[in-house]
Amino acid sequence: MPHNPLSLRQPDPADPSLDDVQRPPALERLRPALAALDPNKLHPLNVEIAVAATTVLGCVPKINALRAVIAAACNDVDLSAIDQLADRAYALLDADAAYGHSRTIDPRFRRGIIQEATEARQILHTVALGYIETGHIPRDALRSLHARRGHLDIATDLTALTTAFVDAWDKIGGQIPFTREKLSRAQGVAEQLMKIVGLEDVAPERPAEATQLRLRAWTLLDIAYDEARRAVTHVRWKHGDADEIAPSLRAHRGRKKTKQKEPVAGGTG
Repeated sequence: MPHNPLSLRQPDPADPSLDDVQRPPALERLRPALAALDPNKLHPLNVEIAVAATTVLGCVPKINALRAVIAAACNDVDLSAIDQLADRAYALLDADAAYGHSRTIDPRFRRGIIQEATEARQILHTVALGYIETGHIPRDALRSLHARRGHLDIATDLTALTTAFVDAWDKIGGQIPFTREKLSRAQGVAEQLMKIVGLEDVAPERPAEATQLRLRAWTLLDIAYDEARRAVTHVRWKHGDADEIAPSLRAHRGRKKTKQKEPVAGGTG
């Protein structure tokens, strides 16, 4: 069956799902903090990375809801580390992926993502030009598009284009030759391409370096989560629900719960 470019390509069932939008890699943003860690003080990797990272991500909204209370009650807690919890969890997942791939991304999957992103960019750009002329899409919305065609440029352009169409959807929805679901897929493709570029840029050449990167990413997350748990324990002590808001990443299943000890140095202010 010939490929219909306006479909923005149908997903290949053999490929990972791209319909759920993912965050761009956080690993590169945190590289200065990773490099600054004392190699003699790295934390032992005694958790399952996927479980630990997803547990933290699930706790982030509850911890963020307490941020103002924590800021007011705890004067010795590293709020900046707590604010980075999500980024650090994603960085750990990226570092673990880099460790697993060791710079080896399935060439067929990589080619498919690049091709789909390139086609989607061209289609959306062509359609967008007409709606710019009619005033439905602001011309400024696409001023940042790249003249070059590097893979990161393509991904960035595709993100800008999908955003422009989503913002104008109330005006042009139903008139354009693709659905919101197709726009969501295009955004997923763009962010998957960003992730591929990020992994290729930062994934180490040697397994030893991959191991070190993963250990540093885990340490960075563990430090921040420890700060969060300490703060949550302090501000929720009387409520008795600190472990529900921020459970231990090392808790054993079936282990009998013990009563929390009164925090001695909560840092009240």
